[in-house]
Amino acid sequence: MKRNSALFAGYFLLIFFKLLIRFGLRFSTTFFLANLGNIFLWFGGGLIGWNFLFLDQLIWVYFTQPNNKISEEVRFLFTQKKWKQGIEVLKVKEYEMERLAFKSVLFQICWLVLVFFVLTSTSSLLGKGIIMGVGLHLLLKEWQDFKKWKRFDWLFWQIKREITLKEQKFYLYILTTFFILLSFIV
Repeated sequence: MKRNSALFAGYFLLIFFKLLIRFGLRFSTTFFLANLGNIFLWFGGGLIGWNFLFLDQLIWVYFTQPNNKISEEVRFLFTQKKWKQGIEVLKVKEYEMERLAFKSVLFQICWLVLVFFVLTSTSSLLGKGIIMGVGLHLLLKEWQDFKKWKRFDWLFWQIKREITLKEQKFYLYILTTFFILLSFIV
């Protein structure tokens, strides 16, 4: 978890400095204060995007699988206003929550189209931060699982055939390449 936080902060800082250089990096108090709002928009958008995938679990708990044991436990904790414990259960039981809509290859293909549209058609750092935060979260999760288990089958649940390890590696490398290239567009 701490490693993901460091990677998140490092990525968003790196892109922010890239943006500052593009717009004429001047190390002065007035320049910093003038861009303080942009800093908050960029990092705020990134945090929203990073946590956006959490909504998928809440949808699973309340709508997709409301009769599941995990769903009942989380809803009970939330009704008791034990938010922290409920969120902890969601984190721990994430891999038992099958078929999450946002954690699928089809969602990532839609994300690629959406991120290209957002990056090329808006100047909003909030919107760009949100869309890149979603992608970074998914990409890091896939790399983590690939490193740990040498596969990330949970991503391909909508595909009706077995995805080989070679195909999974190829997909991961292609997605990482697209993410890096899209980061240059920001």
